[in-house]
Amino acid sequence: MATPASDPDSVAQTTLRRQRFRLAIICSVLSALAIWQWFERRQYERDVTLLLACGETGHKQDVSSALEAGGNPNFVGPDKWSPVRMACSSLTWVQREKLELLLDAGADVKSKRARALGSVFHSGWADHHGGRVTYEMLEILLDAGAPVDSRAAWICKAIVQTNENWVFQKKTVELLLEAGADPDQLDHNEETALSRALHRPSLVEILLEADADPNLGDFRPLGILATTHPEIDEGLLNNTLKSAKLLVEGGAEVDYVINEGWHVGDLKTYTPVTLASYHDSLPMARFLLEHGADPNMPNREGARAIDYAKSPEMRALLTEFGALDAPGDAD
Repeated sequence: MATPASDPDSVAQTTLRRQRFRLAIICSVLSALAIWQWFERRQYERDVTLLLACGETGHKQDVSSALEAGGNPNFVGPDKWSPVRMACSSLTWVQREKLELLLDAGADVKSKRARALGSVFHSGWADHHGGRVTYEMLEILLDAGAPVDSRAAWICKAIVQTNENWVFQKKTVELLLEAGADPDQLDHNEETALSRALHRPSLVEILLEADADPNLGDFRPLGILATTHPEIDEGLLNNTLKSAKLLVEGGAEVDYVINEGWHVGDLKTYTPVTLASYHDSLPMARFLLEHGADPNMPNREGARAIDYAKSPEMRALLTEFGALDAPGDAD
């Protein structure tokens, strides 16, 4: 039996209905997309407003207003800047208060993406309370669960950054050590925390108690002390000798040739005694010799400490501890 032919008008109406239905779906999708993009743009504006308010030129009230308006405390903007990183970009009381507001609003400092602790050590500006604010910001972040990067030289940076405030310098180093920071990580100048702390014997003692290695670094801490100027004030000289004693008791070698990468005047390579002789630092030369340094140990060029002695007193000291005469001095 043959199938009756479809009514052309009915087919056309069905096709028209289907096209209208498809068009309605497309319009609905486009409308929803436009609304979503509008909300996304509005949210982005709120987030950027919060990010800028967290900078050093913003005010605490600006941060509060931006958070109340819906700004996301975990927003990550251009160049991976987050509100937390921005708040830590300057070490002032106001920035610390902004950090507390962000944490109260749910800012996440536990992820590596937050870069929270590192931001404190890359801050561009600090007021006269910088040492204290550094400590308090770190304490706040660590209490909030910020992870410690054991590969970062944060203790070196903390010592430099808090140098004007001894009390908070000590507290900051102790805080980082307790949190698991590595005292042996080299900074960008290939120096260790011990090298940075040499004029603070009590800080040297803290680092050695935390198993800091006194024989690390191109220059090594004892080599740096050997460059002590002979005319420094008595207080600084006493601290220098105290630190040297702590280093030797902590296992620092007194005889070694220092890396060629460090040039001091005419010296390309040198031993600690050679450095002390070159700088005419009698107290350091005597200290090194009394603790077993060999006055006849040559550097890589074959020169010895007495070859660089600049004063009769230095020559007499080296000779007292067995230094052989320099060429041309036999007469």
